[in-house]
Amino acid sequence: HLRSRQVFDVYFPSPYGLIACEKLLGASWTFAQANYLKELREYLSGEELIELAKDRLKHSHKKVISVKDDATQCLMRFSGGSHKADLWVDGRFVECESLSNDLDQTLRMTRAFIEVSGEVVVVVASVHAIRMMLQRLCLACWRIGCNLRVRISCIDELSHLEAMRKYLILRPPKTGQF
Repeated sequence: HLRSRQVFDVYFPSPYGLIACEKLLGASWTFAQANYLKELREYLSGEELIELAKDRLKHSHKKVISVKDDATQCLMRFSGGSHKADLWVDGRFVECESLSNDLDQTLRMTRAFIEVSGEVVVVVASVHAIRMMLQRLCLACWRIGCNLRVRISCIDELSHLEAMRKYLILRPPKTGQF
């Protein structure tokens, strides 16, 4: 966490762990995370998150456009194609992540944000969802082979982009193991 200069390790499943999760739970790791949020009653759909985030951010930013308002404004073009962010806030792309997306969608979104803005800015439903999203972003950085700046907030803490929690995900050097 950049504000407190706190450093901590984040653990996520290896390729074998992803397979084990599917065998043991009968669902992918990402699906299991989303279901766990539903069990905790902390799940919000993407549409709900987008509307809530737009509502909160319009009070502290000049221009907030959702993908529903103008999909072209939210379109991020990158070397892998394009990705539609959920919000465009004063010239910055913001993702509202329900955690219903699979790992491939998270990887694609991460690549787009890295190329277009150099950081991922994401809003999630709860503090538990922050931890889950950080795990996903760490796994994405591991797979992509990069470091990543992240701004993240749960919807209840969201006031403006500058007040979001800031993280720097550092990918350890490749060891050849996975």
